[in-house]
Amino acid sequence: MEENMYKDYFGMTGEPFSRNVPVSEMYESAELKEMAERLRAGIAGNEFMILVSEPGCGKTTLLRRLYKENEDVLFIYVNGLNTNTRKLYCDILRQMGIDIGYYRVDARELAKSQLAHLHREGKKVCLVIDEAHVLRINLLHEAQYLLNEAYDSESYLSMVLCGQPKLWKKMTDVNEYHAIEDRFQIGCTLHPLNLNETQEYIRHCLQCCGCTRSLFTEDAYQAIQNNTGGRMRRINRICTTALMYAAQNNMNTIDGNTIHYIEQHEMLCMNRNETEDRNLLSE
Repeated sequence: MEENMYKDYFGMTGEPFSRNVPVSEMYESAELKEMAERLRAGIAGNEFMILVSEPGCGKTTLLRRLYKENEDVLFIYVNGLNTNTRKLYCDILRQMGIDIGYYRVDARELAKSQLAHLHREGKKVCLVIDEAHVLRINLLHEAQYLLNEAYDSESYLSMVLCGQPKLWKKMTDVNEYHAIEDRFQIGCTLHPLNLNETQEYIRHCLQCCGCTRSLFTEDAYQAIQNNTGGRMRRINRICTTALMYAAQNNMNTIDGNTIHYIEQHEMLCMNRNETEDRNLLSE
């Protein structure tokens, strides 16, 4: 059954649990709002930041909000998976409009000189390194190198290292990472939604698509919370599946029993950890 059929069935104007939600319609919990304010301040001050969360807790949503809100900032996105020093600098250069292809140039120095050029022109740059918890120490030192300029009096860019909680543990527990940890000015941690926030999130998503009536019962919200642990990505999946199931079966409301049935029979890929090498900020 196509998703637009459940939209027609419930009289919705769009897909309520799409990941490509416009910035103006993004749900913002108190914690998401606080972390956004910290990151905005860090970008304005060219600071070194760390953003940590379990998968699916709103990290990408938060970064997309900042990306869309700051059109005057050049955001450079690098995925830390399967990268090396040359690829890191080539990705940075490509997103600054410089494609060195297969030419054997010093990509490191070229990237630094281009950042200096943008800095002199007054252009703000923010480098976002995702999946940073898998980076080797040498790549983290490269990140530190990009921040060091003019005897630490200024920096050419702001930087956000994003990753799972093991990133923060690595920084604080392993001696060789302490020099990098000492450079962080702002730390942000996103947690899963609690039950009240999960209810707010689901209602917010439905209302943004023109659905103002209660589709989920109180025990359905509890079942969703139990199943997803408050992770928005999982909430999106199970709610979308529940809406499709309800429309197929001519149901007007979704209760806890329905969520339990869907969990057991419809959500076989719920726990699959999908990671793709793509620019999440551009979606």
